[in-house]
Order: sequence, then C-alpha cells, then structure tokens
Amino acid sequence: MPGLFVSFTGSHLQRNLSHYYAAPALPLLAWATIWALRRVQAATGRAVVYVLVAGLVLMNLNFVRMFRVTVQDREALALIETLPRTASIAAPSHVVPHLPKREAIYVVGATWRQEPVDFVLLDVRRRGWPLRRAAIAALAGELEGDPSYEKVRDRHGYVLFRRNVGEAEHWP
Repeated sequence: MPGLFVSFTGSHLQRNLSHYYAAPALPLLAWATIWALRRVQAATGRAVVYVLVAGLVLMNLNFVRMFRVTVQDREALALIETLPRTASIAAPSHVVPHLPKREAIYVVGATWRQEPVDFVLLDVRRRGWPLRRAAIAALAGELEGDPSYEKVRDRHGYVLFRRNVGEAEHWP
C-alpha cells in the first residue's frame, strides 16, 4: 500500500501511470482485470470476454509502438558512439541511459545547470523530462548564439554542440 500511495499522489506522470512509477500497481491492476473478465464471462459468456480482450489489446497497441527503434533513434545511437568516453555530456533524459560508463553525464533541465561541459546533445523533436520541446528548441537557439559552444551536428532532430576549447583539440 505505501508504494501505491506514493504512485498515485506524486507527479502527473505517476497519476497517469505513464512511467515506471506504475510498477507497484501493475500486479494489482492485472489481477483486477482478470477478476473482472471472469465475472463478465460468468454473467454474459465467452464471446463478450473475447470482444473486451480484443478492445484492451487495441487500446494498448500504442505502448508497443513506443518500443520500436526509429531512424531518429539509430541516428542518436550512432552519434553517441562517436563521442569520446572521457567527455562530459549534457543530454535529454531519454538519451542519458545510452551514455555508458561515463563520469560526467548531466540531464538537460534537471542536473545540468549550463555549467561548462564538453558536449551538449539535444533532441529537438521530442520532449525530454523535465523540459518541453519549446524549451529544448530555445536552449538550442541559445547555444547557437553562445560563442563558447559550436554546433557540430544537426541531423534527424539531434543537435550536438561542442565546447570551444581551442584549435588544438579536434573531434571527428
């Protein structure tokens, strides 16, 4: 019960069961769904249950599509592979888990407060918690005008900025 209480009293993401916060509630919701379908079956027969199950599957197809790798995702993964492993990076929340074994990784809008980092990777097509798309686009515009950063890539919605540290250092 404490886990459920926390899940349903926190942010809107928790109340809408949008993210992993719903994990403690899922076994109870699954059990309640099965229990309800058995009661419906007892009252009306199997045909109605089949229709209800088909409806549940159709309503949840959107979640299956969320896990499909897109061209944009492949571009981001290829871009991440080119970044030096010792570089400090600020990136959106959905990119950070794909930056393996680095000492200095920051989440844009959360843990990164625009202190100097080697690279800033932005996804201007998707929102990245806690920023919305408009804020990310504004940040990209701000970094374009900042002489301490230069834009080195802009493809499929991913914009990569590198900190200007001098002509001696080069990055592919």
